[in-house]
Amino acid sequence: MTYCISDIHNDYSNFVKLLKKINFVPESDRLYVLGDVFDRGAEPLELYSLLRDCSDFTTVIMGNHDDWFADFLYAYLEGLRNDYFDVTFELIRNKMSAQELLELANWIKGQPLYVRADIDGEDFLLAHGQTFKNMEQVSRRDILMGEQLDFNYLMNGIQGVSSVIGHTPTDVIRKWVGHDECCPNTVWTNKKANVYCIDCGNGFRKYESAPGSRLAALCLETKETFYV
Repeated sequence: MTYCISDIHNDYSNFVKLLKKINFVPESDRLYVLGDVFDRGAEPLELYSLLRDCSDFTTVIMGNHDDWFADFLYAYLEGLRNDYFDVTFELIRNKMSAQELLELANWIKGQPLYVRADIDGEDFLLAHGQTFKNMEQVSRRDILMGEQLDFNYLMNGIQGVSSVIGHTPTDVIRKWVGHDECCPNTVWTNKKANVYCIDCGNGFRKYESAPGSRLAALCLETKETFYV
C-alpha cells in the first residue's frame, strides 16, 4: 500500500505510533511525507535519523519549515547567523558536528518540491502547500506555502489529477469552505474526491489552544484514513 503523511513537525514518537497504526511493511509499502518534518516538536534528530534510514521506501517532499531550517543551517555554518526562531536548532546543535549539520541541510535541500505518482492507474500529484496543473511554471513559494489556495481549487482541484497536500490544517480548510460543523481534525476531501488535505494539526498538538490536533495518514489505494 501507499501512504501519505504530512506535517510531522519533529514529532518522532507520534510518527512511529502512526506507522504502527497503519501496519506499515517496508518490504511492500511506500510512504510519502509531504513536508514540514521540522520545527515545533522536541525530537528533530530522532525523526531525521529515522527518515534517512527509511529512504529505500520513503520519499520526503520539502515543506516550508524544512526549507527555512536548511537556509538557516547554511547561514549558521558560514558564521552569518546564530539564532533560529524555533527550538529545533537548540535541540540538535550540540549533538551534531558541523559536517553533520551540513549533511542535514543538504539532505533537506535534496528533497523534491513535489512528486507525481501513478497508483493503480490514478494520477496523483503530491506537494506540501498546493499543487498546480503546470508545477514547473509556478513559484517555489506557491508550492511550499499554498499562497494561491482558494475556494475554487479546493472545490474543483485539477482535472484528471488527484492532489494530496498538507501545510494548511484541515480545521482551517473546513472553515474556508463552510464545512466547519464537524470533524475539524480529520482528513478533508472535496466532493470530486480529487483534493485531499491531510494536515490535521500535529504541529500544534502541544498547545492547549489546539485541542484534538493529531497526525494523519491517507492510503492512496483505498482512501482509508488513520490517526494518532
